[in-house]
Amino acid sequence: MKPVPLALDGLPPFAVPLRYFLTAPVFGVLAGALLLVEGEAAVATRWSPAMLALTHLLTLGWLAMVIVGALYQVVPVLVGRALPRTTRIAPLVHGGLTLGTAALAAGFLFTSRTASILGMTALVVAFGIFLPALALRVLARGRGGDAIFTLRFAVLSMLATVSLGVAIASGFAWPELGLAARVWTDTHVRFGLLGFVFLLIAGVSFQVVPMFHVTPPFPPLLTRTLGPLVFLALLVRAIASSPSVALSANVLLALGCAAHAFALLAVLARRRRRREDATVRAWQIAALALLVATVTTLVIPSHDAILPALLFLLGFASTVVLGMLAKVVPFLAFTHLQRRVLRTPAAIPLLPTMDGFISPRAAGAQLVVHLVAVLGAVVAAHEPRFVRLAGAALVLDFAVLEGLVLVAALRYRRADAAIGRVIARPGGLDHAVAPVLPPE
Repeated sequence: MKPVPLALDGLPPFAVPLRYFLTAPVFGVLAGALLLVEGEAAVATRWSPAMLALTHLLTLGWLAMVIVGALYQVVPVLVGRALPRTTRIAPLVHGGLTLGTAALAAGFLFTSRTASILGMTALVVAFGIFLPALALRVLARGRGGDAIFTLRFAVLSMLATVSLGVAIASGFAWPELGLAARVWTDTHVRFGLLGFVFLLIAGVSFQVVPMFHVTPPFPPLLTRTLGPLVFLALLVRAIASSPSVALSANVLLALGCAAHAFALLAVLARRRRRREDATVRAWQIAALALLVATVTTLVIPSHDAILPALLFLLGFASTVVLGMLAKVVPFLAFTHLQRRVLRTPAAIPLLPTMDGFISPRAAGAQLVVHLVAVLGAVVAAHEPRFVRLAGAALVLDFAVLEGLVLVAALRYRRADAAIGRVIARPGGLDHAVAPVLPPE
């Protein structure tokens, strides 16, 4: 099935996703700084306070922050309607996610019950506002094709992840309740990474890869079965009491990940727009990392799963997000400014090109820095004495990203102000002109 045409009329203001994109790298820097400070103690066990804090800084503060911000743009583009009351709920969700992540990480790190309860409460409020608004659009019938079909299972997985997270956090905050918090941790992680993050990335890829990179569509068998297959496997794995059933569910999850990775590499190899850029390379690298993570998951015992988790979290998901930010931030900045100059011919020269917000060279350099950070994390997983070096690489990685997004935001602000001054002149609103198309 071919991707549906993009509907750009329902895009919210650029400030809506930008606040998320500017905040997310800060949590990545904090995660790297935590490794620098804690050193080997951070990775001594998956249950160490530093490891729990580190995990949530990367998953909630970095990945979820970017994904939630991007969904404000992705959903109206795919379904033709923005999330309800976007401009009102976006700051509330952003504030709750920011405060909740910081407080929860502090609660884990300093074993503070008060901070943990504050973090859990803020996150419940944030997702309690965001999830119903998202579900109202994604679960409703309408346009969006196979991308929205897959995103529906990502939303269901997101709901499961948040619900399990609340139960687990409650078990840590109130031990007297007798909740078996650790028993559901693996299920929480699987729904979060494979159900929410993976299915969301896969669903978005079904739409944006063919549209932005002029590739053939993904195989219909994959686009129509990946969501229900992964979600069903996650449910079976969550309730499986038999080792053979659990193994079968794991194999099914691995097959789903591998199928998407192979399909992604295949369609990119057949793209008609041959221009090499950081986003294409990011998709390709992420697909390879996903394949390696899938293989290592099947051969490494579950109690020693830090390597496949790192490959998935940093090698696959973070690489995709970095690559997409290099494309999405300039595209959104250009699109919003373009709309302002359509009826003002005198302002057209003030419209920067997409490359004027984040240059291809800068995006490529960012990807190289990120790959060094991924390699450092993989090495540190085998040799804990290199943990501080891995932390320094992560700090540099996310600091560079923050710089790129911040520079793009400042360039957008300057161009927007200059265009506004032209429009404000007497006779500034002239006759309509043809749209200025973004460069290929």
